[in-house]
Amino acid sequence: MRALMYLHTRSGGHWRYSCELARGLGDHTRMAVVCASGAEPADGVTTLPVLSPIDEGAHGIARIVDRQLVYGRHLRQLKALLGRDAQESGPGVIHFQEFPTFLGAAAVDVARRAGYRTVVTVHNVQPHETDLLARLRQRDAVAAWARADQLIVHTETLRSQLLQILPSAQVAVVPHPIWPVAPSPEPDQPSDYLFFGVLRENKGILHFLNALAALDNPTATVAGGGSQKMVDDIQRRIEDLGLTRCDFRPGYLVDEEVAPLFAAHRVLVAPYQGFAAQSGVTHLAIAHRRPIVVTDIGGLAEPVKKYGVGEIAPDLAEGLALTMHKAGLRQQHHAYEQGFTDALAKLSIDAVAASTVEVYERANHARSA
Repeated sequence: MRALMYLHTRSGGHWRYSCELARGLGDHTRMAVVCASGAEPADGVTTLPVLSPIDEGAHGIARIVDRQLVYGRHLRQLKALLGRDAQESGPGVIHFQEFPTFLGAAAVDVARRAGYRTVVTVHNVQPHETDLLARLRQRDAVAAWARADQLIVHTETLRSQLLQILPSAQVAVVPHPIWPVAPSPEPDQPSDYLFFGVLRENKGILHFLNALAALDNPTATVAGGGSQKMVDDIQRRIEDLGLTRCDFRPGYLVDEEVAPLFAAHRVLVAPYQGFAAQSGVTHLAIAHRRPIVVTDIGGLAEPVKKYGVGEIAPDLAEGLALTMHKAGLRQQHHAYEQGFTDALAKLSIDAVAASTVEVYERANHARSA
């Protein structure tokens, strides 16, 4: 089967996730990744860098104008590529990992008119933000999802939420994969708690800091990039709460820093709120055999419920602190090890790739029928 994967992101976690999946899919299909020129190298993955890169240095109005001009070119570049690919190999499946902003429905239409079966991974059933631009992007995304032959989400909870929006959609659950990671030496005295990822208020960072205060200032780290306002708010809250043993590391980490970061902590905490997605960071923690403390929202809690790789906080007040303390104690007694082993087997790249190919085949059969 011929399959293409589309994304215009050129680097970062989403790019690496997509390339890891594409590498696994390469064992089952003739897979290539449609991407922007200048993308990070991806060993073992066939890339088709036909999309124009965006101007990473643009800001304000210039950034908005550049993005929309580039995304408009992406539609034309995608149409030209699919025309050539269909002539050479015959139409196959195209798997959208993301859309050109405000042009998702148009991108799916381009693929369908070229004869391709369309599969979309819905990473966020609801957007992280609630401003006007986010609502407009969501409207276009829903229109694109409605046009696709098959939709993929990573958990049953997200499937239920998506079917509330599109009751007649064909929605498959394919778990978020976990790929092997190189272990990093653990220090003699690891820190207790880690909050890691993009710093947004809906990820519960301020609740995490309050929980640290309730636990009498344990060792902890907050690491990740975010807006200057968010960075300032976090720094101020750390100082106000007297969290002298909380190491704040604002800014994005390079790949080489991630394994030592997990090795240096006992527990990852992800107390998200207002979140209709899953977390790549929690899956990274599982890959590094670190328990997770999560809220039961979106798809966050599913790995805990299925595999026992952490704890679910009943609330974001006193319950979060108590749950963090419990996870730390259980981690020291190796209570999560069997759960890690089970999760790493069930969520391997090969297992997830095989499930993804089944979705491709259903898309093929549905259009053929």
